[in-house]
Amino acid sequence: MKTIDNRYWLSNQQIKQRIAVQVFPAFDTHNPSLTNVCILVRNWLTSIPSWIILVMIILAVLGTASTAIVRLRSELQISSQQYQRTASEIEVLRRGNGLLGTEIRRMTNDPSTIESVARSRLGMVRPNDIVVPTESVEHLGMVSLAR
Repeated sequence: MKTIDNRYWLSNQQIKQRIAVQVFPAFDTHNPSLTNVCILVRNWLTSIPSWIILVMIILAVLGTASTAIVRLRSELQISSQQYQRTASEIEVLRRGNGLLGTEIRRMTNDPSTIESVARSRLGMVRPNDIVVPTESVEHLGMVSLAR
Protein backbone atom coordinates (compact mmCIF):
# COMPACT_ATOMS: atom_id res chain seq x y z
CA MET A 1 0.00 0.00 0.00
CA LYS A 2 2.78 2.35 0.78
CA THR A 3 4.31 1.88 -2.64
CA ILE A 4 1.09 2.82 -4.40
CA ASP A 5 0.84 6.05 -2.42
CA ASN A 6 4.48 6.89 -3.23
CA ARG A 7 3.96 6.31 -6.91
CA TYR A 8 0.88 8.46 -6.92
CA TRP A 9 2.73 11.19 -5.07
CA LEU A 10 5.66 11.07 -7.54
CA SER A 11 3.47 11.21 -10.60
CA ASN A 12 1.40 14.12 -9.31
CA GLN A 13 4.32 16.22 -8.18
CA GLN A 14 5.14 19.26 -10.24
CA ILE A 15 8.47 19.55 -11.88
CA LYS A 16 10.22 22.44 -10.22
CA GLN A 17 13.48 22.25 -12.09
CA ARG A 18 13.68 23.17 -15.71
CA ILE A 19 15.91 21.16 -17.98
CA ALA A 20 18.12 23.34 -20.11
CA VAL A 21 18.24 22.20 -23.68
CA GLN A 22 20.92 23.58 -25.91
CA VAL A 23 20.44 23.16 -29.59
CA PHE A 24 23.50 23.14 -31.83
CA PRO A 25 23.03 25.07 -35.03
CA ALA A 26 24.39 22.23 -37.17
CA PHE A 27 21.98 19.73 -35.67
CA ASP A 28 18.98 21.97 -35.41
CA THR A 29 15.96 19.95 -36.47
CA HIS A 30 14.04 23.12 -37.14
CA ASN A 31 16.41 24.01 -39.96
CA PRO A 32 14.50 23.08 -43.14
CA SER A 33 17.59 22.83 -45.38
CA LEU A 34 19.27 20.37 -43.02
CA THR A 35 16.12 18.30 -42.83
CA ASN A 36 15.93 18.23 -46.60
CA VAL A 37 19.57 17.14 -46.88
CA CYS A 38 19.03 14.35 -44.34
CA ILE A 39 15.98 13.17 -46.25
CA LEU A 40 17.90 13.25 -49.55
CA VAL A 41 20.83 11.28 -48.13
CA ARG A 42 18.50 8.71 -46.58
CA ASN A 43 16.60 8.35 -49.86
CA TRP A 44 19.85 8.05 -51.82
CA LEU A 45 21.20 5.34 -49.52
CA THR A 46 17.98 3.36 -49.65
CA SER A 47 17.81 3.68 -53.45
CA ILE A 48 21.21 1.97 -53.94
CA PRO A 49 20.72 -1.76 -54.49
CA SER A 50 22.41 -4.01 -51.94
CA TRP A 51 24.39 -5.86 -54.63
CA ILE A 52 26.17 -2.59 -55.55
CA ILE A 53 27.21 -2.11 -51.93
CA LEU A 54 28.40 -5.72 -51.85
CA VAL A 55 30.42 -5.21 -55.04
CA MET A 56 31.99 -2.04 -53.58
CA ILE A 57 32.99 -3.92 -50.42
CA ILE A 58 34.46 -6.78 -52.47
CA LEU A 59 36.43 -4.31 -54.63
CA ALA A 60 37.78 -2.59 -51.53
CA VAL A 61 38.87 -5.93 -50.06
CA LEU A 62 40.48 -6.99 -53.35
CA GLY A 63 42.31 -3.69 -53.64
CA THR A 64 43.67 -3.99 -50.12
CA ALA A 65 44.67 -7.62 -50.65
CA SER A 66 46.39 -6.89 -53.97
CA THR A 67 48.36 -4.06 -52.38
CA ALA A 68 49.50 -6.40 -49.61
CA ILE A 69 50.43 -9.10 -52.15
CA VAL A 70 52.51 -6.68 -54.25
CA ARG A 71 54.32 -5.42 -51.16
CA LEU A 72 55.02 -8.94 -49.92
CA ARG A 73 56.33 -9.99 -53.35
CA SER A 74 58.80 -7.13 -53.44
CA GLU A 75 59.95 -7.99 -49.92
CA LEU A 76 60.33 -11.62 -50.98
CA GLN A 77 62.50 -10.62 -53.95
CA ILE A 78 64.70 -8.45 -51.74
CA SER A 79 65.00 -11.25 -49.19
CA SER A 80 65.90 -13.85 -51.81
CA GLN A 81 68.57 -11.55 -53.29
CA GLN A 82 70.01 -11.04 -49.82
CA TYR A 83 69.93 -14.80 -49.24
CA GLN A 84 71.80 -15.44 -52.52
CA ARG A 85 74.41 -12.83 -51.59
CA THR A 86 74.87 -14.33 -48.13
CA ALA A 87 75.08 -17.87 -49.55
CA SER A 88 77.80 -16.83 -52.01
CA GLU A 89 79.75 -15.11 -49.22
CA ILE A 90 79.49 -18.27 -47.12
CA GLU A 91 80.77 -20.35 -50.04
CA VAL A 92 83.77 -18.03 -50.49
CA LEU A 93 84.52 -18.25 -46.77
CA ARG A 94 84.27 -22.06 -46.84
CA ARG A 95 86.78 -22.22 -49.71
CA GLY A 96 89.11 -19.91 -47.78
CA ASN A 97 88.75 -22.11 -44.68
CA GLY A 98 89.56 -25.17 -46.79
CA LEU A 99 92.72 -23.52 -48.13
CA LEU A 100 93.75 -22.49 -44.62
CA GLY A 101 93.14 -26.04 -43.37
CA THR A 102 95.35 -27.42 -46.17
CA GLU A 103 98.08 -24.91 -45.30
CA ILE A 104 97.88 -25.81 -41.59
CA ARG A 105 98.19 -29.54 -42.41
CA ARG A 106 101.22 -28.87 -44.62
CA MET A 107 102.84 -26.69 -41.95
CA THR A 108 102.40 -29.34 -39.28
CA ASN A 109 103.30 -32.42 -41.38
CA ASP A 110 105.65 -31.38 -44.23
CA PRO A 111 109.26 -30.74 -43.04
CA SER A 112 110.23 -28.61 -46.05
CA THR A 113 107.23 -26.31 -45.49
CA ILE A 114 108.08 -26.05 -41.78
CA GLU A 115 111.66 -25.07 -42.66
CA SER A 116 110.64 -22.44 -45.24
CA VAL A 117 108.16 -20.89 -42.82
CA ALA A 118 110.75 -20.85 -40.03
CA ARG A 119 113.28 -19.14 -42.35
CA SER A 120 110.87 -16.56 -43.82
CA ARG A 121 108.68 -15.64 -40.87
CA LEU A 122 110.94 -16.27 -37.89
CA GLY A 123 114.34 -15.49 -39.47
CA MET A 124 115.87 -18.83 -38.40
CA VAL A 125 118.99 -20.28 -40.08
CA ARG A 126 120.81 -23.61 -39.98
CA PRO A 127 124.08 -23.84 -38.11
CA ASN A 128 126.08 -24.38 -41.33
CA ASP A 129 124.45 -21.45 -43.21
CA ILE A 130 126.46 -18.29 -43.90
CA VAL A 131 124.49 -15.19 -43.01
CA VAL A 132 125.20 -12.00 -44.96
CA PRO A 133 123.40 -9.07 -43.37
CA THR A 134 121.99 -6.61 -45.86
CA GLU A 135 120.33 -3.35 -45.01
CA SER A 136 117.41 -2.16 -46.94
CA VAL A 137 117.51 1.15 -48.78
CA GLU A 138 114.88 2.53 -46.40
CA HIS A 139 117.21 2.23 -43.39
CA LEU A 140 120.20 3.88 -45.08
CA GLY A 141 118.49 7.20 -45.69
CA MET A 142 119.50 9.09 -48.85
CA VAL A 143 121.71 7.03 -51.13
CA SER A 144 123.47 8.60 -54.09
CA LEU A 145 124.12 6.20 -56.88
CA ALA A 146 125.95 8.78 -59.04
CA ARG A 147 129.80 8.52 -59.42
